[in-house]
Amino acid sequence: SGAGLGGDRLTPTKDGIEEDNYLPHEIIISDIIFKFSHSKELVSKCSSSAYSEKLLFHLQKGTDAIARCREPGVGQYPYYTTCYLGHTFFIRPVTSDVNELDTNQDQDATSTYITARCAAKMNIKGHWVPHPLNDLNGRRFVYGPAELTVNRSNRDDRYYIESGLERLLPATCPNLETHQQGYLYQRFRGEAIQTNCDRKGELTQISSDVFSPFGSNRSDEHETEAALCSDVVLNGQVPHLLDDLMSEAWTAQMEGSPPPTVADYLSLAYPFGRKARLSRYFHSRGVNIRYMGFVLQLAIERLQRIKLASL
Repeated sequence: SGAGLGGDRLTPTKDGIEEDNYLPHEIIISDIIFKFSHSKELVSKCSSSAYSEKLLFHLQKGTDAIARCREPGVGQYPYYTTCYLGHTFFIRPVTSDVNELDTNQDQDATSTYITARCAAKMNIKGHWVPHPLNDLNGRRFVYGPAELTVNRSNRDDRYYIESGLERLLPATCPNLETHQQGYLYQRFRGEAIQTNCDRKGELTQISSDVFSPFGSNRSDEHETEAALCSDVVLNGQVPHLLDDLMSEAWTAQMEGSPPPTVADYLSLAYPFGRKARLSRYFHSRGVNIRYMGFVLQLAIERLQRIKLASL
């Protein structure tokens, strides 16, 4: 019924929730924080409820990325992302026994060291961001998004990285004609960032604030690095993913059978219509599921070349 979710009852329709029936950005009930995708703040920031939902899922991915670092002294809150009546929300406990720390190098060397260690494991680049309250010429150096905060728990004396995790993984090159706020919700997979290399084969780090208003310092350099990574994903990882699918499809064919079709390729990654398996197949190779159309296009082109070669 939506009781306790801002006071207004939700009004589901056959397509989900009415667009103008917003929920609060976040609420706290019994020491549990609920972050909602369909808040006026997020929808206006991302330009639509569909994109604000993607932003909330990036919060989950950023949280997962920190957990996978397994950095000593860094804790991780348990969390849950779910959907209800057309809404997506992120849930985690609130801890009151924490001290918020500044990630500025001069004010808290320990928190900066921890974020730097995590960033190194994720292949994320440190960079300068504007900070009017800072004495270093109005800026500070961060490893992650500008709004990243670090808390230290008085209970277990561990550090908890939060507030900004939805923008932890860098943005892909946004199409400004169709996605003016694309830097918020079109982001790389962590797998793609960790293996990102330049033309010499050396690992190249990417800034979390690339393409964002916070990434104005040395923006040309950071945007070039992100553009090269996008090129690697589209022209390197995607063809490799298709190579794997084609190899498995041909191996699965009986001798004397006709060549595999596009459906045969995808059925190997998408058995029994299970979307979760397809997502894992793409994500394990650093490819976002939104590139499915591009993968299909390449598969069709390859099949056409195979048919022409056999004539």
